[in-house]
Order: sequence, then structure tokens, then C-alpha cells
Amino acid sequence: MCCNEEIIIFSAFILSLGIVYIAIPTIIRVARMAQWFDRPNERKIHSKPIPRLAGVAIFSAISISSLFFLNCKNLVWFNSFLIGLIILFFIGLKDDILITAPLTKFSGQLLAVTIVVILGRVQITNLHGFFHIFKISPWLGIPLTIFTFLVIINSFNFIDGIDGLAATVAIEAALTFGIWFYHYKLYNYAVLSAILIGSLLGYLPFNLSNGKNKIFFGDTGTMLTGLTISILAIKFNEFVLQIPQLHYFPAPAVSFGILIVPFYDMLRIIYIRFLIGQKFYQPDQNHVHHIFLRLGFSQRATLLILGSLNLFFIILSFLMAKYFSIRRLLLIQLILIALIIYIPSHLLRKKEENEQR
Repeated sequence: MCCNEEIIIFSAFILSLGIVYIAIPTIIRVARMAQWFDRPNERKIHSKPIPRLAGVAIFSAISISSLFFLNCKNLVWFNSFLIGLIILFFIGLKDDILITAPLTKFSGQLLAVTIVVILGRVQITNLHGFFHIFKISPWLGIPLTIFTFLVIINSFNFIDGIDGLAATVAIEAALTFGIWFYHYKLYNYAVLSAILIGSLLGYLPFNLSNGKNKIFFGDTGTMLTGLTISILAIKFNEFVLQIPQLHYFPAPAVSFGILIVPFYDMLRIIYIRFLIGQKFYQPDQNHVHHIFLRLGFSQRATLLILGSLNLFFIILSFLMAKYFSIRRLLLIQLILIALIIYIPSHLLRKKEENEQR
């Protein structure tokens, strides 16, 4: 890689980090004047009103840095990506300020994702031999890709329940994809990864702070992050097919491992809500991070545990990719994560039973 590309990647990272870090204090002041707060209630962890408009800074950083540093001529999906960002920005902003009906929010997500998938042609075209299926037609690929986008976007919304968790997992994922793209000289995607990492690192100090400049991601932040990660994940799966030495590589299973904490939490929550007859979009305190909090762990300790767990699965997935097919690797990942999460779940159940006696 020549020096010029390295400078571009580093500059994209610095610009996005700087935009977020400089913009957030102003956003907090505006939110205070307008009384735009996420107020505490019986379901929430925080005890005082806190703005949740970090997504405004994230949107500014991703869009401005992308316009500056991505080679748009080589990216068919770039304009559609910007349109998707704008749609999700306004849908998320409305929800962060006034609260949006779940159906309205989902409709906005669907519109944004459909534009990126159909007009931007960001599509899954091959299942890599999963269930012996390889190349697929657009009639299957388009709805499958839209579904994948929606799952990733909403999985980040699901885990955004404690300080830093959604951003940390997204940084780990973007760093993993970014290193892979960098290694295979797919520089535009390495730049996009750097832009997202910079944006999230600019946000984290404020989110993890306990001072007056504390701010939350909000739905705007989680949706914009999810949209960007979705493009990186799908392009990762598609580019693997073009590299001869990776013809064996179980990319879908590795992608699952890279995002295993949000994916598993989402699967688990939907299953629990289905069992108890609760609407799948209705908030509760059954997420994986709530298990650790109810066991007595602090938010920081829970963040460290789940961030480390996700990182462990990223490393494990790449190490095991040489030896297992997609189905077997997915099965191993699911069994292992279920066993790991079962331990604190079992301890919590015992703790609550003892307290009731």
C-alpha cells in the first residue's frame, strides 16, 4: 500500500473523530436549552435526564468524511448510502426528541435500506455453499439483503442499553472489517471503516463520562452505525468470493461471529418475548447486559465482559474458519455463546430464588 492511501485512511479517521468530539458539547447545550432529554423511568438505568442526540454528530462525521475521502466514482452505492443516512437521520432524530411509533420507525428503516440495496446495488449474490447453495438470483438476494440490513440495524438498537456497549461492539466490528479490507487492498472500504471507528471513538468519552457532558447514542446513532456496519459486512461477504485463496472461507459464519453479541442478544430477546406473548419491539429488561447488572456488576464491568466476549468470538471465528464449514461454524458459535450466557443466567435465577425465600 502506498503512503497516499495510508494518509487518506488516517485523515478520514482523524476528521470523523474531530467532528464528533467538537460537535457533541454544542449538541448537549442545545439539548439542554430545548429540554430534549432521555428521562429516567422504571425501565431505564440512568437516574437523571441525559440528552440522546449523539447521532447528530455521528451523522455529520460519516457524511462529511465520506464526501471528503471516499472515491465516489468507484462506489455505485455511495449516493444511495447518503440518502439512506439522511432518511435514518431524520427518523431517528424524531424518535430521539419526540418518540416515534415503532411502525413508523420500521417503515423509515425499510425505505432507507431498500434504496441502498436496490438503487445502490449492495446485494447478497451468493450463499457460499450454505446448505449447498451458491449463486442466488436477485429475487432471493434482494429480500435477503434487506432482511440482513434490518437485522444488523436493529441488533445495535437492542444492545444500546448500557454506556458504551453498542459503540464498542461496532468499533470491534469495523476494525475487523477495516483490517481485512486494508489487507486485500480494498481501500475505499478500509476508509469507510476508519470513518466509523473515528466517529465512535469521538463519541465514547462523552457516553462513558459521568459529568455534565454525558450523552447517549439515541436511535439516530444506532441506526446510522448499523447501516454502515451492514455495508461493510455484506461487502466483506461479496469480496471474499473474488479472492481465489479464500474459496473455502465461511464468510457468513465469520460475519456472525464478528457481531455475535448483538445478534445473540436479539435472537434471545425475540424468543423470550414470543414465549411470554410480548410484542417483539416492546422494551424490557431481559437483555444480556441486564443479566450482569442484576447480578451486581457495574455498567463498566458489564461493558468490559461483553466487549471482551465479542472480541473473543471475532478471533475464534477467524481461527476456526480454516477448519469448519459455514453450518458447523455457526453451530459451534451458537452452542458456545449459549453456554457462556447460560452461566450468568443460571446464577441470576439462583440469586433471585434465594431473595424470594
